[in-house]
Amino acid sequence: RLEVRAMDDVGESLDWDSCKSSFTDLKKVFETFVDLNGQVRNTQTACQKGLSKQRSTCKDLLKLLQKQRAANTITEEEHATKKAELLDRLSQLDALAVTLPMNTGLLAWLLGNVNVTLPHMGDRFKYKMEYETFKLKGTIAIIASALVLLLVSHRALDTAFHLLLGCYYFTLTVREWILIANGSRIKLWWRVHHYLTIFLSFLMMQWPDSVSYDTFRLQFVYFSLYLGVVQLLQFRYQLTQLYKQRSLGLGDLMATTTELPNKSTFSVLIIVLFVAYVFQLYNSSTLWSLAASNNFEYHISACAIIFGVLGVGNVITTLKVLARKAKTVAKKAE
Repeated sequence: RLEVRAMDDVGESLDWDSCKSSFTDLKKVFETFVDLNGQVRNTQTACQKGLSKQRSTCKDLLKLLQKQRAANTITEEEHATKKAELLDRLSQLDALAVTLPMNTGLLAWLLGNVNVTLPHMGDRFKYKMEYETFKLKGTIAIIASALVLLLVSHRALDTAFHLLLGCYYFTLTVREWILIANGSRIKLWWRVHHYLTIFLSFLMMQWPDSVSYDTFRLQFVYFSLYLGVVQLLQFRYQLTQLYKQRSLGLGDLMATTTELPNKSTFSVLIIVLFVAYVFQLYNSSTLWSLAASNNFEYHISACAIIFGVLGVGNVITTLKVLARKAKTVAKKAE
């Protein structure tokens, strides 16, 4: 028994010494971490100042070039060469800025001065895939809810559905701002589109239970169901293309399915997309007809305006994408 007790004492002594030694080593590691973190912050501050100064200088030089060309002090060729060089430099500065802490737009208003830039590209890609998964799950939830509303007509369920739409697009907008801060290039129109959709959901939720609401209700449910199916198809086709491009080393790591038009996707989705846009304009037309006989319900005209803006904006944006793709194909053919 004495021998066993002695061995236990030695084991306890070794464990104690080992724990004390590892704790001392851990403190040294953390001290190194704090020092390096301070150096990183100082370097980030220096980079941000240098970036801001370089951008300002490039913009001033662009203005100077314009004045010199107007005064004919430089040739057209020299002007074009220098302008292209400055624009390329500004593009490179934008690429460098992605690696620096950034919090702008909606995030700055919601979160304050909080850094949402993920330090590693792997973490950014993981967050982007979580965003895509959220879109998929949200779209499935919207489709399922719309199917329920087709079977059951109850204002409480309608209100819950409008709340679901508002929460979905609000969360989507916040996540997209975080993606933008980490290098994704999401067009301004799609962000505006989401703001308008959030406001539309709020208006639909506040619309009084009336004859006008009941008249438009079923049409809106069918529209929501169709739009959900279109988004599901768009997600499916474009995510497949996204993986294909990345496997070939052609895709941007932070590109999203919202911002990845391609000819194979267009050939399948262009018709259903334009049908959705026409559906939005049809909703606007229906609401204007209802507004003519319901002067006291501002929700009708407000929703009509939003549906009209969404439809026109989507058509214009899609046509611009088509035109850009056509130019790209034409240049490659040359």
